[in-house]
Amino acid sequence: MLKWLRDTKINNKYLITCSLLFFSIVISARVVLENAYLSTQQVLTYYIYFHHYCWFSFVFIWIVSALRHVAKLPLNKVPFLSIFSIATLIPVIASLLTGRPLDLAYNYLNRVTVIDFMKIVVTMNYSHLDNNQQFYELLSLNLITFFGSLLISKSLLRAFFTTVLAYFGGFFIAGIHWFGFTTRSRTEAVFLVPSSFTNQQASTFIYYFLLVVLFVILLLPDIKKLLGGFFSEKSIGFSIMLFIFWMLMFVFIYNSPTTREVSMFDIIITYIPAFLVMQFLLLYKTLTSIERILFGWLACVGVFIVSPLFL
Repeated sequence: MLKWLRDTKINNKYLITCSLLFFSIVISARVVLENAYLSTQQVLTYYIYFHHYCWFSFVFIWIVSALRHVAKLPLNKVPFLSIFSIATLIPVIASLLTGRPLDLAYNYLNRVTVIDFMKIVVTMNYSHLDNNQQFYELLSLNLITFFGSLLISKSLLRAFFTTVLAYFGGFFIAGIHWFGFTTRSRTEAVFLVPSSFTNQQASTFIYYFLLVVLFVILLLPDIKKLLGGFFSEKSIGFSIMLFIFWMLMFVFIYNSPTTREVSMFDIIITYIPAFLVMQFLLLYKTLTSIERILFGWLACVGVFIVSPLFL
């Protein structure tokens, strides 16, 4: 068994498919149980689900990227890390055992002082009134990251820097509500962006975009050939036509869920998943089986988050 684990290559399409399915099932269980059953409000909408799914996916890939590029985790071992997504179920299990509602905030207000914010980060949410139920989840993920990178790199210093980057970097990007579209005190963002979307919709597209960028970083330099296909004459031509078509869709078909006007932010941020779906279809015949699985996963998520806007 151990020999099979050591010899398993990244081109094992079944391993990658199973790891993506396992990760998606675990994260879906976390999102559904937390929002639909364990929170006080018990609200789970379409975009709440995909906002959280993209958020968790981004955070997980961020940790994996730190392990790969700092601790030098071999690419063929990356799929096995999906097993550690189980750690995200710790708050759910704790809530079920204690009976305490799981009302996590997932954002930090821009009026929190730097000292208070650093206290929250260093204590892994233990000192945060709303999010202290995440303490054991964050603690376990940090321990997994540290000892995993120590096992990989055989270096305490490299393990330390990997953990710092994975935790503090991920917290800084995903733990702060940087961009928002309302001024309610609980969901107030650092920067308000003009948009016709609801907070959940816009956050879904923002984290999808960040997930795509991070996925490219994770697979570098192996993905350079695939990225080159994006800049062919055929690809550029179709991309321009798609963007024009996309603007027309917003003009004639899109119905704003709010009273706010459509902005260029709305068009550009939603064009990204549409662009990836188009590229997946254009390049499909040239992709390897593994590229089809990974690229296909991002494209499928893109279809799911974009389609409801025009229905």
